[in-house]
Amino acid sequence: MKKIFESFDRFVQEMKELPGDEVEYIRIEIAKEIDDTLQRPSNDQQINKLLRKKAPNITKKNANLLLYLYKGVDENGNLLNNENVEAVIDELDVRAEKFIDSFSTQAHFLVFLNDAPILIKEYLPLMRDVARPESHQSKYMLKTAPGNFSAFDFAKKKPFAVFKDTTAQSGMKDFMHKQTPELNNIRPDHHFLFKLEYLIKIAYDIVKDSISFLAPDKDQINIDIRPLDIKAFTANYVEGITVSTQDYRKELRKTPHPSFSPMVAGQRYRMNKLFRYYYYGDYLKQSEQEQIKLIDDFMPQIIDLDTAQVQSGLVPKYSLLLSMVYKNFPQQSQKKYELPLYKILHTAKKSRFINYDIKKIIKEKGVLDRKRTKDIPFVELGYGGDTEDYRKEYANDLLDSALSGAKKGENINDTWKMFSETWQQLSKDTKDSLSDKIQELKSILQGGK
Repeated sequence: MKKIFESFDRFVQEMKELPGDEVEYIRIEIAKEIDDTLQRPSNDQQINKLLRKKAPNITKKNANLLLYLYKGVDENGNLLNNENVEAVIDELDVRAEKFIDSFSTQAHFLVFLNDAPILIKEYLPLMRDVARPESHQSKYMLKTAPGNFSAFDFAKKKPFAVFKDTTAQSGMKDFMHKQTPELNNIRPDHHFLFKLEYLIKIAYDIVKDSISFLAPDKDQINIDIRPLDIKAFTANYVEGITVSTQDYRKELRKTPHPSFSPMVAGQRYRMNKLFRYYYYGDYLKQSEQEQIKLIDDFMPQIIDLDTAQVQSGLVPKYSLLLSMVYKNFPQQSQKKYELPLYKILHTAKKSRFINYDIKKIIKEKGVLDRKRTKDIPFVELGYGGDTEDYRKEYANDLLDSALSGAKKGENINDTWKMFSETWQQLSKDTKDSLSDKIQELKSILQGGK
């Protein structure tokens, strides 16, 4: 019971949000609207009708996706090969107007005028440069979305955030704002139409030209709009939290977790099997095909885990260790994983927030251990296609079972242990979505003391 309460306290700490100033909250709201409005079809009825009239496969949710507008579709919903620039611009104008209409105060316009130029010139190109490569889970979740689904995510830590692996099939998020091979089928001089920078520039120009009308009291508004530095950008725009919350959570991650610290060592031991396999030369005893199979068992999940690490400003330890032995991989495997691994390593190297010492990493418990000792628990490797949706559903079921058992006065230690093991694999967004049930369970247990 003590361990359960210690875990609950840690959950509460992880969900805690620290206050910020007015500008930060406005930036978070702007980020939300970038995600909700600029990056999604406008569902403008006139534009809808143009595509839906003879194409039954085109729905209200996806009719205004930029690729469909640009290429056009036949009566069966198949893409044509048109170049409907005007249709795309009409849709972008509608999105930009809806985005501006969402601003609730005059201060929103002032903050947007301050931030938009650096978003356009520096931070959005930076996001594109380190955009997430196609993940292992996306191969299973995004079969209906063209291209490599590495969309720009904004305000992703907030309750209104949209999960990466559930939005594509709804047709809601416009995949043309990501790095997609579909751009190869579009004239290079039309590529600008599909860049988020161009869409934000449309909104920026409207606000700049109409600022006297949109913010007539701008000279009397008492607000300190500081330049948008990289720290504020990643916290407010990317994560949707205050800078103080971001700093707090980063420090919290450095402290041992009462439930998960032993399991972290177990996971470290399990996930570094591939590293040890090459580090100690065990691969020399096996055929190339046996090596390729082992690599394919581990690399997709390592790439997923470490991509999430660098996106959160944390050290991608598995990838850094593998970079030491990567030259020994079979050529087929090197070629297959070269780009995603390079993106992780490049991001870690260039990040202002990620600092590491490879000599210390290699000495951590579970990295070089030939055998699993008693203080390193067994942790299974996730199955292929183990998506965030699947993990969320499983965690939710375990919580429901724990709640039911707790209400009946039953022992829930085994259920809680399984939930704890699943918890360490969940994204922050998923953890936040489970917070109400966790609090309910805590209340029941405390009431039964």
